[in-house]
Amino acid sequence: MATTTTVTSYPWQPDSTKTALRAIGDLGVGLMNALKTQRGIHTETLMTVTGALAGFAAQNAALNSLRVPPGVAPQLEPLAALRKFWLQTLNILTRPPIKQLFRRQEVPLQEIHWPIILGLVASEFMRMSKSSLHPRISAAIIMESAIITSKIDPETLEPGKWRIPTGEAAEPISRLRK
Repeated sequence: MATTTTVTSYPWQPDSTKTALRAIGDLGVGLMNALKTQRGIHTETLMTVTGALAGFAAQNAALNSLRVPPGVAPQLEPLAALRKFWLQTLNILTRPPIKQLFRRQEVPLQEIHWPIILGLVASEFMRMSKSSLHPRISAAIIMESAIITSKIDPETLEPGKWRIPTGEAAEPISRLRK
């Protein structure tokens, strides 16, 4: 039988603790508000959006299309979800740190922590929606969306930010860090 371990610390702690918590909260509320209709929030779409954003932040591997079981139909494909929500997500993740508290100023969130933050948002969405979509299906949608969007050329969403020109004869350098 598998045991469960509660995560009590994250790699951005203590340098960006409150900033990360704000990003998690703002992403959770912002995405739910953006996807809310008169009928509520479409769970499969919520999982697709979250997975697409996490995958783009992670930049790991790629599949060709989202595979879902019969009867499960997200209203957005991962690339469409990424295009619709990435800039809003980026604005949340790159906000300045929360004001100094108790003589300690937090630092901005590091890009390496963005996938973890989006993973926590996804985890909360899975918990909240378990009565309407089985957690295994939610996890599959999130991960497949993440994998599909993880190899999207970031230049298509943020032109000019990801390539450094080297001159006419040489190929541009891809940005790895800020």
